[in-house]
Amino acid sequence: MPAVSLLPGDLGRQSLESVKDDYFVPLDRRESDYERLELQHQIWKILMKGPCPVSDTELDELLRPQESNPSPAVLDIGCGSGIWCFEIVKMYPDSEIVGMDITPCSLTESGSDKVRFIQNNLLDGPGLQKFHGKFDVVHCRTVLIHVGSDQQVWVIQEILRCLRPGGLVILSDWDETVLDQHGTRLLPAKDGEEFNARTSWLARLWNEFFPREDFQNLLRHKIHDVLQNSPLIDPNTLRTALYDIPVGWEGENIENGKILGDMIRHDIMAAFRKVQPKLQERGVPDNVFQTWIEGLDAETSATNQKVITRFHSTWARAVRSG
Repeated sequence: MPAVSLLPGDLGRQSLESVKDDYFVPLDRRESDYERLELQHQIWKILMKGPCPVSDTELDELLRPQESNPSPAVLDIGCGSGIWCFEIVKMYPDSEIVGMDITPCSLTESGSDKVRFIQNNLLDGPGLQKFHGKFDVVHCRTVLIHVGSDQQVWVIQEILRCLRPGGLVILSDWDETVLDQHGTRLLPAKDGEEFNARTSWLARLWNEFFPREDFQNLLRHKIHDVLQNSPLIDPNTLRTALYDIPVGWEGENIENGKILGDMIRHDIMAAFRKVQPKLQERGVPDNVFQTWIEGLDAETSATNQKVITRFHSTWARAVRSG
């Protein structure tokens, strides 16, 4: 297959110093964060029973080559190490895969001419304008939670514009809520308080980075509403999934709860240990951060209480032409 022709020539690599964004892991620690992100990729695969929430039949319809579309195109926004891109190209070797991330991809020198990567911040300049109308599948996972709430709707709309007629968009992310083992939402823990079964240190750290004044305006609801009301999307194809994940315990009736619980604990602790520089910039003293981490460690070990975090996914098809 010839080199991917979808890459815009003016979306080149940017220096880390020139990139500004709201991602909670500092720029100089992101390339070392790939191991954690690949663990998170495996969590998603267990939850979805594959690389994405749609059926193999639907993916085949979109990504098997046809006379009218011999090289189906896929865009992965926030591709990280590129692991999702390479799994898709193994399944659909005739596809053209474009991965985009704010930091360089560690697999860019893999030798494959079927997967290409660009380093770009979708919040800068013209957004995704060069990609409008060019992809059969657009995949965006654990990206939107890091976008400021005032920009999320615009980013979602920009992602939808990248679809070809009949194309599939998949938007998956963390949920902002933390639940106890009975499904009751927990409030953020407060500094200096004794153990409180109605509060959570995970919720506290989420709230430090992703504050939400109105919990009825959660990201998953915002994604659903934008897709449902978009003239680009066929509302009859709109689907959602919400996945409960036990943190550091077996999860009672949650499928694969034990392995998911162990994996998500490792993911959470590794992530929040990397964020101290961001919090130092905000004036959080080291001793306060250490108290938060100790509380989080006890909570994710299910020492005092058992909590549940959530992932969510929303997907739909673009309106077909004609």
